[in-house]
Amino acid sequence: MVRFFRNKWVRRSALGVLTPLALGYGWYVYNYPTCTFRYKMTAEVKTPDGLKTGSSVIEVSYSHNADWGGGESPDLNMTGEAVYVDLTKGKNLFVTLTSHESGREVNLDRNYSPLEGALDAYAIPLKVFGLRWRFGRERAMCAALSLVPINQRLPVLTENMPTLVSFGNLSDPDSVSVVQPDGLAGVYSGYFLQRLTVVPTESKPVEIIESVLPWLNSKKPSDGSVSWRINDTLIDRLQYGSFKKPF
Repeated sequence: MVRFFRNKWVRRSALGVLTPLALGYGWYVYNYPTCTFRYKMTAEVKTPDGLKTGSSVIEVSYSHNADWGGGESPDLNMTGEAVYVDLTKGKNLFVTLTSHESGREVNLDRNYSPLEGALDAYAIPLKVFGLRWRFGRERAMCAALSLVPINQRLPVLTENMPTLVSFGNLSDPDSVSVVQPDGLAGVYSGYFLQRLTVVPTESKPVEIIESVLPWLNSKKPSDGSVSWRINDTLIDRLQYGSFKKPF
């Protein structure tokens, strides 16, 4: 086998194959760069028993792809979980990774600008740090993000908060209900969402959500797809990916 690869014709043939592949990969990386950013999202809730908090580290990657028709589309990836706030006494609040079912949804254009209304976990850091994502400008976006000091905490405005939900029973997925940012007191008297903040971080995402929601794994789509019908229950419309990614 070693003698085979020492043969000059074999080496030339291999070089003839690998060189175009390497050039093609280099072209792709240059023209379709990826910007990866990690941030910590923290919810603070004022309760009759004092301040309760919950946090989650979320890593998002922004890139884009070209389709066969010559158009371009976003290529997004995420690792992280919904923010869980244990309010004790059977009370809870989750800040999900989605804006779906919030009642404050808006349609974002293909470059995620302008950013208004309830935002998902991909769009929140762009809004909070004042970025406009344009396809092919991911390097510039990453350069701008790198200038944000680690531990600089910034607020997420009420209208931009993702979908918030609460469970009457953490063991019962059908006990879920959507909570508006200014409406927690209507669910739990004397409880108020004080603020939601994000901060750049170097910490890695931590997995706890499946221990909090023991049924969640059963909602995981086997093929990674997400779909629902109009008459599906709220928890089915929210889906596994609203609480944890990747699938």
